[in-house]
Amino acid sequence: MKAFKFGIFSLLLLSATIFSCSKSGGSGGAGKDTLTATVDGKSFNSSLTTSAVKDGSAISIAGTGSDGQINIGITSYTGPGTYSVSDKAIMTFATTSLPIEAWSANPVVGEGSVTITKDDDNYVEGTFNFKAYSSGGASSKTVSGGKFNVKLK
Repeated sequence: MKAFKFGIFSLLLLSATIFSCSKSGGSGGAGKDTLTATVDGKSFNSSLTTSAVKDGSAISIAGTGSDGQINIGITSYTGPGTYSVSDKAIMTFATTSLPIEAWSANPVVGEGSVTITKDDDNYVEGTFNFKAYSSGGASSKTVSGGKFNVKLK
């Protein structure tokens, strides 16, 4: 049941960020929203959209590029610090072309962490790494060297 709940939360997080992402720029950090990483050895860049939303004790960060989307969600968010997948973080990678496939790292399956280094209520900045698995566990994706600097909405 716990795996089912985290799976549903992951899908809801993915769906929410797909439909709420927008391209934005700002005056914080580098002046342009960015989310970059290496996915299974291939460079990923959120060239299409980025989004970050903080709502009470949860934060969601997402970036969509031409070949996929990365989503990071932290439950029980308390500000800058490191959040592990084994505890409070959920991270996903999904393809953006048909057939849509998704891999998730959550407290039930997968590993990794996200470190928030800056949160000034305008921009959120940090780093992340994770290993995510498909719903049946048949395949995995390794996301490394992740960095983000995204305007909060």
